[in-house]
Amino acid sequence: MRKKSDLQKIWKIAGSYIVFAVLTIIFVHLASEIRENELAGFDTAVQSFIRSHSSPAMDKFMLFITYSSGPVPVTVLFLILIWIFFKKHMTERLIFVLLTMPGTVILNNILKLIFRRYRPDLLNLLITEKSFSFPSGHAMISSAIIMTILVLSNNHRRYRWILIPGLFYIFLVGYSRVYLGVHYPSDIIGGWIISTAWVILSRRLVFGSGEAS
Repeated sequence: MRKKSDLQKIWKIAGSYIVFAVLTIIFVHLASEIRENELAGFDTAVQSFIRSHSSPAMDKFMLFITYSSGPVPVTVLFLILIWIFFKKHMTERLIFVLLTMPGTVILNNILKLIFRRYRPDLLNLLITEKSFSFPSGHAMISSAIIMTILVLSNNHRRYRWILIPGLFYIFLVGYSRVYLGVHYPSDIIGGWIISTAWVILSRRLVFGSGEAS
């Protein structure tokens, strides 16, 4: 029984690193496809479909969604979490949040500078962005936030009540960025992939084979 338990722990640890490696490889492959312009058809088709469903009401809703994952709301949430875990002396949780949220922002800025993809050249945009396009910062940070909350609430009895709305919110943020014309769909997908990989790695580094407590 002890050997079986040890094997389970080893597999649990190895499994996280394997998933991280696989996601990273997929991200690199996606970036390579983008550089070779292999995804132009996909990006154009999805972008055209999403933007064809525009309306004044949808414009307002998409702006609200995209601003909800902007610097101010994200910083406020980050400071609240830091304050709570600091006050309660929850060191592991504190470190985990420090890794996932600021870490995601730093990682996004580094990747943007590496790939230097320009944003879609569209007319009549409701917002403008000056940074590079790939991977999407909003997609990365929104998914990092939700996945961080999911990890921290893993043992909560209402975990599913957090999971479904959380995943839907991640999708909406990505959708809003394409709808508003400031990102290609592949920017969003890339952001989701690498953000997930980063949170998985951070969780393993901080909590080891155990759960957040």
